[in-house]
Amino acid sequence: MSGLEVILATGTLTTTARNGTVVATCPTGKRVLGGGGDFTIRVSDATGAPQNTIFASFPSTNVSGGFNQWTVRAFNNTLSDRELRVWAICASVAP
Repeated sequence: MSGLEVILATGTLTTTARNGTVVATCPTGKRVLGGGGDFTIRVSDATGAPQNTIFASFPSTNVSGGFNQWTVRAFNNTLSDRELRVWAICASVAP
């Protein structure tokens, strides 16, 4: 393994399109080793229940084949648009 790097992708989950997906893609020739996501601002209601939630976080692939992306799917039930950040940990991996 060589060339380890972390890729950051961001997207906005709006109040009208509450579900959203953000994908961080590794540079050409690199594979994803791991990843994750987070909202820049977390919001809870009066009972403490989260109003913006990540409900899926997983490695994925684009048309080039192989796992070279990290995908995060999330839900925004707040009264404001919220930024979702996604990280992919990438490296060149020998076959």
